[in-house]
Amino acid sequence: KDKYAITYQYITVQNLSKDNIIKKLNRYKNDNYNNINNVRNRQHNRHGINIGLDFGAIQIGKYFKSNVSKALNLGDLNGNKFEIILRQVHKRCRDTNSSSATHTKINFNALHEMNECIRNNGFINYFGLQRLGKYYHADSPRSYNIGAAMLQQNWGEAVNLLLMPRIGENYPATAAKLYYQKTKDAKETINKMPQYLHHERCVLKGLNRFGKTAYLQSFKEIPYNNRLMYAHAFQSFLWNHMASKRWEQYQKSRDDINSNKNHCFEIGDLIKSRTLELSDQGGKYIEITAENYDSIIAANDRHGIMYNVYDIVIPLPGLLTERYIRENKIYSKLVNDLLVSFGLTWDTAFRRGVCTLKGAYRMFLSKPINFESSVVDDSTLKLEFELTTSSYATVLLREFMRNDMVMACETEYKDWTECL
Repeated sequence: KDKYAITYQYITVQNLSKDNIIKKLNRYKNDNYNNINNVRNRQHNRHGINIGLDFGAIQIGKYFKSNVSKALNLGDLNGNKFEIILRQVHKRCRDTNSSSATHTKINFNALHEMNECIRNNGFINYFGLQRLGKYYHADSPRSYNIGAAMLQQNWGEAVNLLLMPRIGENYPATAAKLYYQKTKDAKETINKMPQYLHHERCVLKGLNRFGKTAYLQSFKEIPYNNRLMYAHAFQSFLWNHMASKRWEQYQKSRDDINSNKNHCFEIGDLIKSRTLELSDQGGKYIEITAENYDSIIAANDRHGIMYNVYDIVIPLPGLLTERYIRENKIYSKLVNDLLVSFGLTWDTAFRRGVCTLKGAYRMFLSKPINFESSVVDDSTLKLEFELTTSSYATVLLREFMRNDMVMACETEYKDWTECL
């Protein structure tokens, strides 16, 4: 959305009036128009502000407020509001006599059922493509694969994965990466690699400067916070599997006629506290144990509060959440098995790793606010909704459209080794 969408965001600026800000933006635009014949200036950048060719990429909105009491900071955001247009909408069917899919015009009368499902039930709060990297094929590397190689401190593998062609990338990127895989000529590959692939270019410059096998030094040419994104992608990969496991447990408890359907918790669950009185030492979360299960449910009733599945939080693996996960019967074996499958342990991944991964807590399920869909024409839908922080619109779309292709790509897989 940051690349293609029209987005609105509140910002605070120090020691500048609205008139001064507008003058500065107009000057950037005028400079850009004056250099219109210079292709390299079509996207002008000064002090981090990008101005497009035909119109300003930044404009001041009508909600300008002077003399605010404090600056906006990380953590102040409550959520995001989305307005999304889905074009070329059709129903995807599977021909019983063929393995291929067929497309038919969608029955818009079925929209009501889909709307009610999303509105009332929400969706599993998975991390989306922005964190994990796009999925196209099992052999196409993703961000979490690079993150796992980082935590293994297998820098040659991390560099190789980063510079490997990915299904779905455009031709210049694919051609440059194929050239590197075939020649290992970092200097010439830099000239071929698109400018927007910053991480790849940083590593290639390192290989050219330090040597063809200086993988660690070259990978460190990527700024630290950007390198950290790959490790966070691996954390998110683990969390998504934990969420799927918890959903499996939840479905089993719902299907069990002997279970208490009014309270859908498992021993070991964490729930977000709604009252400080119920929390241990005023904390944010309550851990459900065999000893406190009945008392917490009774306390819920006494306070007139009924906790439900939407109050469950799942820890993101890291230093601060290690004890809870390793002692938890739902997640412990799953996380250990996943770490082993990548040649990692808790020690190598989180305690003696190359970066500090503290861990955090994330809501198990997410429910959109004010979710509405409307028909624009026979093949176009308009969706409007709000999501709290740490929820992904792409994951909601996956659930709404019943289609994993939203998270992936329908491009036919190609074996890149044929080109080497």
